[in-house]
Amino acid sequence: MYVKSFFLCLSFVATLSSSIGSNSESLLVCSKFHFEEKLLEKLVRLEHKMELTEEKMKKWEDSFSSKLDKMDSAIRQTKEFVESIRIYHAQEQVRINDSYQEIVKRVHIQLKNVTNFNGEQMKTSLDSMSSQMQESSEAEKNRQKALELMRYTLNQEQQRFNNSFDLILENFRLASNDTFNELIATQQKVAMTACVKQGNTVTGVVKFNDIKTNSNISNLSYFKSNGKFITETEGLYLVSTWIFSYTNGASYAVYKNGKSIALAYAHYDTDTSNTNGGSASAIVSTELKAGDVVWAQTTTSMFVYAQFSCLTIVKLK
Repeated sequence: MYVKSFFLCLSFVATLSSSIGSNSESLLVCSKFHFEEKLLEKLVRLEHKMELTEEKMKKWEDSFSSKLDKMDSAIRQTKEFVESIRIYHAQEQVRINDSYQEIVKRVHIQLKNVTNFNGEQMKTSLDSMSSQMQESSEAEKNRQKALELMRYTLNQEQQRFNNSFDLILENFRLASNDTFNELIATQQKVAMTACVKQGNTVTGVVKFNDIKTNSNISNLSYFKSNGKFITETEGLYLVSTWIFSYTNGASYAVYKNGKSIALAYAHYDTDTSNTNGGSASAIVSTELKAGDVVWAQTTTSMFVYAQFSCLTIVKLK
């Protein structure tokens, strides 16, 4: 609806071009109204995108919280397992000690009751007891090694998790910063209106060297001296030009990186009393990347009126 209103304003200006002073005032009023409407629309879009960004960050926080809960559960289960191993080891140690005491008691009883005939059996029992004790000692060593290995593995897993978590947080921070910077760059307001300062005959680039308004454009000196707009912020732009000339049949084109993207033709009826000239307008929207160049250039030699020949460039989104 806003674009149609803007085109209607420009059409109204082109139709009543014979009244130069009133046309200029109407065009400035329409451009101001259109700019304010677009500004409000962009602010609403910025708020909406910020809300989407907050929702996305909330989902990421919930996801990290869930992963941390899972890691805490795994660590708790590992500690419970290690504790069960320790309890089992203590119970085994008590059982071995009891068994050893029982064996010793039996040996003492046998020593009291046996004769030389049972001496060999006593020796066998002692050897068996010694073997059992050695096996118990080996088993104890193996359990100690297994416990140490489990502790080492747990520490390694904890360290790996900490490193991984730190890396995830850093990547998340960098990604959030990049996303926020891209959002700020995308939503940055860029606009300029400039007019021809002194009327003259132009063959080539039209220099709009009288800057009327500008927003977030730093290379104005280059534009004023060369007539070419160099894009600083990537986005969708609206390029609008209108040139008033008394050269009947004059024409010009809007160029982007050396390629014509819009044409305009000035014509008026020489059989009527209108000998003051006519207006040619070219309006085009185009995607511009940082470093792209846009300018207006005549295709025929034509006289360009001052103040009534202007260029407006607005970043839409």
